[in-house]
Amino acid sequence: MVITLIFSSFRRIEDFGDLAEGLLCCVGADLNCFICIGGGKNFKYLNHLNDSLKLFRKIIPLDHPRFIMQYRRKALDQYVKKYLEALNLCETLNNP
Repeated sequence: MVITLIFSSFRRIEDFGDLAEGLLCCVGADLNCFICIGGGKNFKYLNHLNDSLKLFRKIIPLDHPRFIMQYRRKALDQYVKKYLEALNLCETLNNP
């Protein structure tokens, strides 16, 4: 199950944490593993957020698909392999 959460600003980081945990648990999402699309700023921000909220046990950063297609297209097979490995790892962590 892929869930996309779009959020803007919250007065306190805890407000977002309560909302996110409630939404994720409500739809039956497992919080053991999370795949972050975007290994740079996205991953840094999500990691910072997770350090405060402790929502996910493991966060796996992957390069953004647009970046891959625009700048690393010749290595597309390697990136597909990385995406599949990340999905398999999350599946394993979420279903022990």
